Amino acid sequence: MVVVRSAAALAILLQCSVAHRMLQQEDDGPIGVSVREVLVFELTVARKGCEGVHLSHQNRTLNISRASCSRRFSGADLHKEYVVQSEGHSANAVYLKTSGMCGVGLFTKDELDCSAVASTELQPFLKLLPEQPAVRGFGVELELVAHSKMSHSVLAEQMSRISNQMAASPNAQFAAQTLLPFVKRCFGMKVNPSKEPKCDKHENCSLNGYCRQAHSTTWKSHKEAYCKKRKRCHPSKSVDGHCPVSTSSWTWTSDPSVKPLTLVQMLEAGEVSNHAGGIPFELISPVLSGMRGLRSTVEVMVALRELGIQAGPSSGMHVHVNAGKPWNGDAKASMGSHLSAKQILNVWAHYARFQLVINEMLQDSRIGNSYAYPLLFTTHSTVTRNRGGRGNLSFAESQYKFSQAAQAVRQIYANLQAYVQAEGGRDPLGKPVLRNQSFCDAALQDVYRGTQNPCSRRYPRARYFQVNLAPLNRLGTLEFRGFPATNDPERALRWILFVLRFVEHFKDDSRFVGKDAEVLEFAQLEASHEDLETELNTDLAFFRERSWITGPACEQEPKDDAEEQQDESDAEALQEAWEEENNEFLPVVIEGDYDNDEDDGLQDDSEGNAADWGEVKKHPA
Repeated sequence: MVVVRSAAALAILLQCSVAHRMLQQEDDGPIGVSVREVLVFELTVARKGCEGVHLSHQNRTLNISRASCSRRFSGADLHKEYVVQSEGHSANAVYLKTSGMCGVGLFTKDELDCSAVASTELQPFLKLLPEQPAVRGFGVELELVAHSKMSHSVLAEQMSRISNQMAASPNAQFAAQTLLPFVKRCFGMKVNPSKEPKCDKHENCSLNGYCRQAHSTTWKSHKEAYCKKRKRCHPSKSVDGHCPVSTSSWTWTSDPSVKPLTLVQMLEAGEVSNHAGGIPFELISPVLSGMRGLRSTVEVMVALRELGIQAGPSSGMHVHVNAGKPWNGDAKASMGSHLSAKQILNVWAHYARFQLVINEMLQDSRIGNSYAYPLLFTTHSTVTRNRGGRGNLSFAESQYKFSQAAQAVRQIYANLQAYVQAEGGRDPLGKPVLRNQSFCDAALQDVYRGTQNPCSRRYPRARYFQVNLAPLNRLGTLEFRGFPATNDPERALRWILFVLRFVEHFKDDSRFVGKDAEVLEFAQLEASHEDLETELNTDLAFFRERSWITGPACEQEPKDDAEEQQDESDAEALQEAWEEENNEFLPVVIEGDYDNDEDDGLQDDSEGNAADWGEVKKHPA
């Protein structure tokens, strides 16, 4: 299979339609599918017919009808990336999607629940932790929506009063900021019960408690170990010499880009009752590492799930992985070694290599997201169903957006290669040459026209890729922006473990150092899920099975115009009924684009000075 790059406009035109007919399974079709309505995906090569056209999925060639130059896909084939190649033309990656609502997390509770969380709730997720996790610092940004309805006697009365005052306010952002403290206080009640028990290990305590050694003071004698709040913990006082991460070290902030689901969106997802509106927020972790950091993430995610949260399509979960600041001295052992320019190139290149595979580990709302572009060297398009049940490919828009992104990806790759080649890789003693503060700007220089010194800017355009290099100087981290928001602790934990393992494994795999972009592009088109599992030596069945791809929004059967109009009419009626019944809990909605998941990231400390992951002991906010 030969890929020849061309400066001319992409000659492969994609036309899609839904076949409203029953079709017998093809010989090479999905196992277990006999008679189903299918999506017909047509490929037409301009002026040349079907000769030389190839369609593949993860290096597996798929048959196409040469007569119509098309292939029929069943529902099992949706939510995946396909590659169209034609000799003499650029390759084109195409993702088949149904809806941005596919895979979203609906509210986990019918109202905000402030009751304490039992530590036993953690056990199913703690079993997923590896015995020896990667020793590297990381941080997590959670963009979510909390319920705006609460029955807790004291908080509910105060919250209802403020909600009524804010109902007519044009400043929705101020409304969200005003209501967020109630969510934070409710969260505190979940992790800090009024009475702590006796203990012999930290697991006996609440989610924000630690097990204090037995001791005596002038006023009181504690003959047995007992639970105390973590913020007062010192390793010398702990029963095991370690202090668990305090949940109070996570930072709460309002986020104007995070949107509660509307009733129309809820109807599309197959759920309506008590799920409209909410209080958007972002929860930012302190600097985490090792088993303590992973456990803290599980604790917070479980507490949020039990609190009552929603994870919509406007939100993401961003993971920062420590790369260090070599110019500030030696790395802290718990944070992992400083990454050299070559190692960062390695991680970036291998993420690009597996980008099409990784896209299938996400969900529809993250594919084509302008705030987390994929590291693709080819034009990328998405095919969605539209009203009337026809497949719809916004080719001009996709080509405009993603051709620019693909050019930027090529520029970043060229910049990284140039920097690594210039530094020589190793010093006279044979040690790797570590990067200096010039590396970040050098890597992102000229990625977009007119952008100079991007790493000195707070929100450079070059940050909006699934692997963001812009925080390297400010925070000393690589930011992985591709993952969707989730209210599932297991899904969040497995992604964090995947990213950490990915960085540790591929940082020393230099197969693409000194190689042209075409070499990496070819590897990108050939990569498979099995390759990723084999090279990481880990089981990724969780991401292959994708249990979140379920429900009406993920199904392939389209609706006709009459059904769409009926849905809109039903949604309007439900909206009116809901507002009449829940007037005191009107949803907090912030104006903006539902695909915008703008974030502040792991924030600077006071006065705008960059926080150093090798030195900070609490969240750099």
